[in-house]
Amino acid sequence: MFHFSQTTRSIRFVCRPEDYGVIAPPVAAKTVLPDWFRKLPAVDSQQASATNNGLTVKRCMPFLDAMTTGWILPLAATVRLEIKDGGRVVDAGWEFDRVMVSNHGAHQVAGN
Repeated sequence: MFHFSQTTRSIRFVCRPEDYGVIAPPVAAKTVLPDWFRKLPAVDSQQASATNNGLTVKRCMPFLDAMTTGWILPLAATVRLEIKDGGRVVDAGWEFDRVMVSNHGAHQVAGN
């Protein structure tokens, strides 16, 4: 017989006092699923056939786990992305006094 202890675990998010109320608090990912995912049918009947069950990503457990597990850390401002040079250059801008996003150089994923 197995006995699992039910210890309560908690995650504590902290911010600088001057940021409280300015930066949105984290929210559980499962509470902010995008509308496109909520509206997606579990089965695409147009794809269903003798060799294709027509299941969409809504029925894919790894995808569902990725969408619903963890926390979303909302950005404090809208970020504008401009993709150039066939996707090799991405410029970002925002109206906020701190860095919202940054990118990784190609050397950080060399060989992949």
